[in-house]
Amino acid sequence: MTKNSFKICLAQQLSFHGEVEENKKHCAETVRIAASKGTDLVVFPELTLSGYHAEKEMFFQLAEPAQKNTPSIEFFRNLSEKTGMAIVVSFPERSGDQLYIMTAFIDEPKGQLGFYRKSKLWGAEKEIFSPGPKSYDPFSTRFGRIGILLCFDMEFPEPARELAKKGTDLIICPSVWSKTAKLRWDIQLPCRALDNQCYVAGVNTISDNACGSTQWIDPFGKVLQKASIHQEELIYGHFDKNVLEKARSEIPYLKEMNF
Repeated sequence: MTKNSFKICLAQQLSFHGEVEENKKHCAETVRIAASKGTDLVVFPELTLSGYHAEKEMFFQLAEPAQKNTPSIEFFRNLSEKTGMAIVVSFPERSGDQLYIMTAFIDEPKGQLGFYRKSKLWGAEKEIFSPGPKSYDPFSTRFGRIGILLCFDMEFPEPARELAKKGTDLIICPSVWSKTAKLRWDIQLPCRALDNQCYVAGVNTISDNACGSTQWIDPFGKVLQKASIHQEELIYGHFDKNVLEKARSEIPYLKEMNF
């Protein structure tokens, strides 16, 4: 049975490049704070565990397989179990001689673990990582159907629309989104929410040319919460199934989506 409402924490925080253990500690403190505020789900930015800016050799050293018992996944499974919260966290994945930008959905109290590989790579990412499959499927969770898109994935309407066709209630977008592209961030995320009649959580980092501005957007395309550009900040959103149904009733995009 899914929840009609829940509280989500969007963690706009800085990662220390190449310092996985330090980044885990930072995440653990964020989870502790979010749990103290009655949060059900916490989301971190893209490549939180490694940092975004590193050479390929460094990513190979930091990367882990996307498996249940790898050190980082076990770390967050334990955090999830202790707090009762679900966690979305991104890390570099190693599979054979390939690297991927990976995100995990971890809900240990429900025994749920899911993975999503970034499908659209931006710029120099192509020199380091391989793209994941262009296959977009939501996770069926206690919070409803949740889809994950990573940063550049969100700049195309098709992935979000594919998720919408599969009944997605919330799209989570962990990102390292640049200041030069901030206008696109401010336009595209609300558009994805409105066009696809779902909540959107855009979770960005700061520093190193990232534009911050983490935001929580409702199915009408209204930005309900927005973080600053330069500072670490935790913002909290409230998911309300009644608002979701109201948007879909008043603006029948999904009903008329016959093309």
